[in-house]
Amino acid sequence: MTWRRLDTRFALVGFGEPPTSRAIEVALGDVGGQIIREGGETTLLVPMAALPEVLACHPGARTELDFLAYRFESPMDWDVVGFLALVTRRLAESGVPVCALCAFSRDYVLVAEKYGHRTSLALAELFPEADSFD
Repeated sequence: MTWRRLDTRFALVGFGEPPTSRAIEVALGDVGGQIIREGGETTLLVPMAALPEVLACHPGARTELDFLAYRFESPMDWDVVGFLALVTRRLAESGVPVCALCAFSRDYVLVAEKYGHRTSLALAELFPEADSFD
């Protein structure tokens, strides 16, 4: 397993109504993002550059800004047990608050930018940093 910190900074955006089609289009964009709709709340993970346009669609939204995304490079089967537990335990031991995200084949963690250096050091204790994207 290797990891890479993505170059893009992200924001979390939360609001009560379903997302507009334009907000979905902007949120997913070329860089990628994520949408979760549950319990009467929508959460969008969007690149910081897309945030103004998403907020124009949902002006009352709450935001958390400047997240770094760390991607674990090797695709994982759905029967892998304990991977995120290993990662989040190490980050917790380093005092890093974390949000875990799962794509179909890979896992990610989000951390506030101020924890970036600490996160990279902690992850390097577990796995090497990737030389390039797959």
